Amino acid sequence: MSFRRCSLALAAVALSAATAVATTQAVSLGDANRDNPVDVSSFKPSRSGRLVGGRVVGPNESNTAAVFFTKIFVPDGLGYFCGGSLLDARHVLTRAGCLVQAGDVLRIGGVGIFDGLEYTVGAVANHPQWDATGDLYDVAVLTIANPPTTEEIASAGLVPVRLNGWEWSEEDTVKPESFTVAGFGAVDAGATSGGSPQLKVGQQPLTPWATCKTITDQIPIDLAIDAQVCTNMDESSTTGLCSNDMGGPLFIKYEFEGSAVYQLFGVASYWVAAIEGAVCPTAGLPNVYTRVEKVRTWVWGVLQAGW
Repeated sequence: MSFRRCSLALAAVALSAATAVATTQAVSLGDANRDNPVDVSSFKPSRSGRLVGGRVVGPNESNTAAVFFTKIFVPDGLGYFCGGSLLDARHVLTRAGCLVQAGDVLRIGGVGIFDGLEYTVGAVANHPQWDATGDLYDVAVLTIANPPTTEEIASAGLVPVRLNGWEWSEEDTVKPESFTVAGFGAVDAGATSGGSPQLKVGQQPLTPWATCKTITDQIPIDLAIDAQVCTNMDESSTTGLCSNDMGGPLFIKYEFEGSAVYQLFGVASYWVAAIEGAVCPTAGLPNVYTRVEKVRTWVWGVLQAGW
């Protein structure tokens, strides 16, 4: 699992260390969308395969994103280009910059890239403040054509995510410190593998924006820091976003009244990589996610409108 304009690993890094990275290499943005899907026709349901960093999810594990992760393909069902998260029986949340279109194929749930319930996209609603030049408010709600019932979702073992509403700030004493990320994207830093046939998950610690900006300010790119989450700036990081990990989840799993809750904190938007060398970010370079609590009201409005 690795991500360009996408990457996994969270942990505050000393500002001096980040500055050292910034001064020793030129950086660029990385991302992916339906214009450059990965041909996964050679993949077979398998227990092998890996992302850049992270670990392969086993077929019988329950503590993973496999119960809500949505794989998005072009209409032939063989070109995989983005991930998403199941919101309810009719909707999926992904990245607006994935450029999903009606007729694209959705496979919801499962640890293999061809696993899960299969449907098509009926309609796409991009956030009204989405700005493609800076990937601001980079989220979209997908409506599932001929969707399953709530009962069918439950019988398939799927568990929709819960949108985070905790309005934490980096200055707070109590705030999220570590998240789980998941994806089927490229498994090597050079993105030569294209993608993984099996879901991978990894951990990323939260990185202060003051640290991330020492890198992003070099590009430069517009930021909406209160509506974005930055991760992957720890020099010891081993997990990162890469090609076709966009739209995937940044989440926390916990138990509530005996049931698993998957709380979605972010949607993978882009990563920063060195201009020379690995296509996907190495340790010390940012992964950026759209911050869910800042777009939650809009998402709810779309869902409640019966759209």
